[in-house]
Amino acid sequence: MRVVTQKPVAYDSPDHMQPRGTILDNNVNLAFNAKLCWWMSTAQMRVLDLGCAGGGFVKSILDHGGLAIGIEGCDRSKLAERAEWATIPDRLFTADITEPFRVVEVAEDGTQRLLPFTVITAWEVLEHLRKDQLAGVARNITEHLAPHGVAIMSISPNEEIIDGVRLHQTVESKGWWVAKFSELGFEHHEAVLKYFGDDWVRGGENAPGSFHLVMTRRSEPLPNELRLLRLTPLVRCWDLPRWVGAMSLRKGRKIAHKLKPARLKRSYDKRMRAVSKWLARRRAAG
Repeated sequence: MRVVTQKPVAYDSPDHMQPRGTILDNNVNLAFNAKLCWWMSTAQMRVLDLGCAGGGFVKSILDHGGLAIGIEGCDRSKLAERAEWATIPDRLFTADITEPFRVVEVAEDGTQRLLPFTVITAWEVLEHLRKDQLAGVARNITEHLAPHGVAIMSISPNEEIIDGVRLHQTVESKGWWVAKFSELGFEHHEAVLKYFGDDWVRGGENAPGSFHLVMTRRSEPLPNELRLLRLTPLVRCWDLPRWVGAMSLRKGRKIAHKLKPARLKRSYDKRMRAVSKWLARRRAAG
């Protein structure tokens, strides 16, 4: 795999000129990984992380058996071989994500094929971009998002000024961002936030005040919607053991099925019957 771009580093970005998160962050949340893997199968797990910083999230997906690569706009961590740039350099790349780029697989005969991803993430990234750059990022997401794929991101609504440099260039509310991405061809699915709860790669203590978006192309439904609806009441009724996140994808999914508490079974079955009827009515309505 390789990244083809005419602008391998965002030299004109404040985050390159005054680097902070790109040289400090290396976030991982194994509980998020576990929930993502229960929602999607191992074969579906192809993750593109935009603004990957130290590459910790990318490596955690690789360690769980998924396919993942990361793209970072600043080359400071790459040059210093910081964090996972020293361990998975063939899965971490630099590029300005506001400009056109292509993630490709190169065949033995030299031909290149665009690599689609079922999940594209951006943790605390988009607020660092100017409003006029957002359409370029959206085009790159659209080009690389597989059919029925999802884009998951956290966004800060807070100002951040370091040594006089304004790092957060688009400071807006969640409603503004939802409307902006709707203009750019995406639909936000608020219900998915209930499934993940507080389990995100960024948010809470490591990103105070930030909110999350889970989006598909406007014309496409959520992937594995029935599975997601079945899992949501379970993860909301009992706290997922954090040690499950450290297991393999296959073992984690098996345990997820075994961990249905007996006291929840009747309410769970009732909820699932209601969900099945609701989906049937939705399909019948077209």
